[in-house]
Amino acid sequence: MSITSSITIEEARNMLALYIDAEKRVLLNQSYTIKDRTYTRADLSVIARERKKWQAIVDSLAGGGSVRVRQVLLRDI
Repeated sequence: MSITSSITIEEARNMLALYIDAEKRVLLNQSYTIKDRTYTRADLSVIARERKKWQAIVDSLAGGGSVRVRQVLLRDI
């Protein structure tokens, strides 16, 4: 069962928005320090990969995926 068959486009758009927000937060501030402890946010490459996945799901659910057309010529031999 594919993930697109069990979620709505609204849920997919919400997930995409969360990943875009997370990506922005990491880009703006990868790590921060409070008192004497340093904290690091999530790995940017993981966030970017998941954002691309959710973008593809949104495109698929919205019908925005690419269209492939093939032409078949039938010949009488």
